[in-house]
Amino acid sequence: MDYFRSLPHGKPVPLDDVEGHVAVDDRTHQNLERKMLLDHVEKCLGNAEPRSQQVFWLYHQEGMKPKEIAALPGLGMGMSGVETVVYRLTIQVRDCLRKAGVLNR
Repeated sequence: MDYFRSLPHGKPVPLDDVEGHVAVDDRTHQNLERKMLLDHVEKCLGNAEPRSQQVFWLYHQEGMKPKEIAALPGLGMGMSGVETVVYRLTIQVRDCLRKAGVLNR
């Protein structure tokens, strides 16, 4: 930061000079990759109904079990329904990510 403050205002800085002064650690890369992956997943889920999307995220991001998700008030879905939604959307997202070139397998 001090390096950039020391530069005269209005003078363009070549990108080659900036590259050596920007500190980027592995966590930054991991967070960026995770954000990009989650954005791809969101796009893949775009056609699913909101309730199904909610079930998908509760299972995959929050780590809730189907029985716990089914017990949530107002969901109106049994455990087998939750399992079906999770299975169906997981396959849909995996296929979508493969087509987008995000997944290799």
